[in-house]
Amino acid sequence: MVELMIAIIILGLGMLTVATMFPIAWTKARDLSEFTTQTAVTESASATLRLLTNVSNPAGAPSSFKGDVDVIPGTPNAPDPWVHSLHMENLAVDWTQGWVTSLPDPKIPFLGDFEDPDSGTLPNVNYELDVIAGGPLLPPVQVAFQDRIYPPMPPPPLAADPDLDAKLTHWKGVLALRRYCTAIFHKLDFDPTVTPFPTANSVRTLTVFQVTLRRGQSTHRYARQNPGATPGDDVPLLPNLPPNPLPAETAGIQPVALPGDKDVMFPVPWRVQIEFVTPPVGIATGIPAQAITNGPAYPTDNLVTDVILKGSYLIDELSGSIYRIASRELDATSVVTRTALLTLDQEVLFTDLDINGSGGPNLDAGEELRTVWVFPPPVERDSSGNIIGFVGPQPVVGIDVRTMTFSP
Repeated sequence: MVELMIAIIILGLGMLTVATMFPIAWTKARDLSEFTTQTAVTESASATLRLLTNVSNPAGAPSSFKGDVDVIPGTPNAPDPWVHSLHMENLAVDWTQGWVTSLPDPKIPFLGDFEDPDSGTLPNVNYELDVIAGGPLLPPVQVAFQDRIYPPMPPPPLAADPDLDAKLTHWKGVLALRRYCTAIFHKLDFDPTVTPFPTANSVRTLTVFQVTLRRGQSTHRYARQNPGATPGDDVPLLPNLPPNPLPAETAGIQPVALPGDKDVMFPVPWRVQIEFVTPPVGIATGIPAQAITNGPAYPTDNLVTDVILKGSYLIDELSGSIYRIASRELDATSVVTRTALLTLDQEVLFTDLDINGSGGPNLDAGEELRTVWVFPPPVERDSSGNIIGFVGPQPVVGIDVRTMTFSP
């Protein structure tokens, strides 16, 4: 009897050990799969960037990159050193409910991440930084939907195709299996305190942020940020290039989502603001930085708290620093005005936030407020199209940063 009891205990311990190994093995296998996918998506994105984009040149060719010189011919402007998002094409979530016919081809409602390419309106000038007098509008869509999906897809069939229905059904089926895509941010590398600035004759060096994105389920939908929301959806940065110091940010972003009929299938970036609350120091202490969303000093909107989750990645628009949210705690006292305390995955020093270059020891007004790019989780709406909340996992798998050069 004793021997049997001992055998049962040993068997139980063994089964417990095996049961413990399964979730660990699953997690490791998933991480390895996503690492492999991220590597493949990054290389595909680099090739796409080389093939489909260009910088401006002396002959007047427009640039694909906001922040470049002469983005739109005839509107000369100085370059800027901030992080911009490459305008890429997405797809409306409910396009399968109808089929819009236009001559000569059927038209699937493709949308830009920031503006409809066929809306008849210019891309919004205020969505991103536009701090240079006479600065450019956001360039039109640079990468087609099927080229940003991984693995890449063929374009949808044309109306003249004799086997249109069958091919369209097949195209929809292939799309339903796609879970990954890319988004690209870019930062023109030059010292804005030193002239001469890059010109249309210069070889440009860009820091490129290649983001691998995943939609968890084929039913997920992602809300686009309203680029024309009022008041103050854009940070009111003023022309302040050298010999003046770089500008500090001021409160202004009041993010608003576009209506539900503008939701898209794959994740899109939003611009929001966070406020650093851990006083930065000049020497490393190893203590991760903390920030808050929608705080009383710089109130923005409850949406900012809702779109930033534990695990979310933030790209600082001014410095290009990448932060990952290690933990997120809601402020229990902020029921109506939702505020969250964010603990980042790294320390932030005084020099990281001292945009004006004053040297300290205290930050100048507004320097603790930072505008960041973030990818919200899927959105959930009620029957009338109103947002119920942002539900599901944050969509960023990882971010690869590399330096690329482009010749005019």
